Amino acid sequence: MISTMEEIGKSFLKQNDVIEFKKEFDKLYSSVDYNNMFFYDFFHSVMSDRNQFESFIVASIFFFKDFPEDALPILEMVKKYCIPLSLKINFILWVLNNYNRNDEILKLIDLPYKDIFEKFDSKCHLDDNELKKVFEKFFSQDDELFDLILKLRDDFQNSMIFNRHTNLLNFESYGSEYYKKVIQSQFYIVKEIIFQVILFDIPLYDENYVLKFSQSYSAEGNCFDIKLVHASIKDIHIIKIDYMNNQKYALISSSNIKASQKKGIVIRIKGEFINDGFGKYSKNMDFCSEKINMLKEFSLPIDSSLF
Repeated sequence: MISTMEEIGKSFLKQNDVIEFKKEFDKLYSSVDYNNMFFYDFFHSVMSDRNQFESFIVASIFFFKDFPEDALPILEMVKKYCIPLSLKINFILWVLNNYNRNDEILKLIDLPYKDIFEKFDSKCHLDDNELKKVFEKFFSQDDELFDLILKLRDDFQNSMIFNRHTNLLNFESYGSEYYKKVIQSQFYIVKEIIFQVILFDIPLYDENYVLKFSQSYSAEGNCFDIKLVHASIKDIHIIKIDYMNNQKYALISSSNIKASQKKGIVIRIKGEFINDGFGKYSKNMDFCSEKINMLKEFSLPIDSSLF
């Protein structure tokens, strides 16, 4: 399922607006240094906030009064690219969040942008042809991307997470609330992987990079502590680790960098493998879930009647 999210991100990269966004982002992001403190503060705020394209929008509003003339292209980039890309990624969450039971459309959790997406609920989740018409309101015609989104939906609806949650929806219980949090964290990972693929790609580190590796299993998750050499994780939150012929996706929860005379730059990373979901008491799951919660009341600065 996570590999399909990465494929979706790569399919985004083939779209003309994303190609243009990447050119503009790479140019502006390369201006980040200590000699240009506004660029440094802006992009540091975006990357540390960790709410994907919404973080660009929030930062542009927060810094609006202080934008110097040479940073005005950032505002244009946010308006022209980041707002539409935020909607596109949230379209995917909308597809995953709505499901059909006995010809009734039901929702798993509350999501942002109800004013934009709810108007399409009535038919689209009963008929994939109707769903494709809505898809084309947000994307250019792209059969490959649409098919990948349907694949992700089908994988998700066949997952234990989805089925446990839908079976518990009618009960006010700890189990129901827990699976709601699981769904939220899963949706956050969808957004984060697509976002990271668009901006930076997801780096793969194998034994050639691994200096030291340890792994632990507990209710807090399938966690790891790893030291890497010849690696870079600047503004990266998800990586792939290929260790002992076992490739897994990993969410970084903390990192630090040290210089070694023998090994050069050594990066120590702690985090959690996410191929099989988060641990029941995972702090990373709590973090991801809360990030989705924070967006419930978030409004995009656009006219929703355009959709």
